[in-house]
Amino acid sequence: MGFSLFKKQPAGPASAPIPAYAASMSAAAPGEHAQAAGGGACCFFGPCQQTEGWQCTYTDTQGSPCLSWWCRDHVVFVSGAPFCRRHSSLANMLVERVGSLYQIPVPPVGDYALPLLLRLTDQLDEPLVKLLRHLFSASAQVRVADHAMIRERREVGAQSGWESVWTATSPAGYVATLSLRASRTEPPVVQLVRDGRLVQEAVPTWIANRDEDAWHQPNDAEFVNWLYGSLIATYRDASLAG
Repeated sequence: MGFSLFKKQPAGPASAPIPAYAASMSAAAPGEHAQAAGGGACCFFGPCQQTEGWQCTYTDTQGSPCLSWWCRDHVVFVSGAPFCRRHSSLANMLVERVGSLYQIPVPPVGDYALPLLLRLTDQLDEPLVKLLRHLFSASAQVRVADHAMIRERREVGAQSGWESVWTATSPAGYVATLSLRASRTEPPVVQLVRDGRLVQEAVPTWIANRDEDAWHQPNDAEFVNWLYGSLIATYRDASLAG
């Protein structure tokens, strides 16, 4: 039997009391909420006081599990299995691609690069596709891909990681490429690249601070707008109205 992303789960997994040992692994500040009155622990979402939930079922190829616990308000189910918000995006992508030419390796449980890239790509996909279509609206032979292509970057050092690529092509080949990258460094560095030229590079504040609550309360609109605005500024000679 091959490796499975999911731990074995009983049919229709039910919630359970969050064990006391989970308190020591919570991302919350000591004493903030992690220890429940009954001696157990609370949901790993900072303000939450729920004492029943599910352990994230993500397990990597080394057999290392995600040890976080989440209540019914903050857990995410993928194919009937419970996940934390960070690993749910990975689970969705891995399930969609399993057995296909686009299948990717299962990242280590502590990897932040791919979940970060998926989260930012989800917010930038539509505007970047619209941007490319606008730029090449007068070119009948140019085709803009409907969505970003997500792939692994197997390079050395800080260039290793993951990237989302938006493309415009003609019969002669690529006429434009936009790339959003997240490195495997600690913390992961985000790069926005236009046609091979670096546009911006930064680490989101909530990633640098390891703010796990941010996966449930997205606060990266400013970062996404900054990336998009920086890209638009490189098209000074193009009309981007509308």
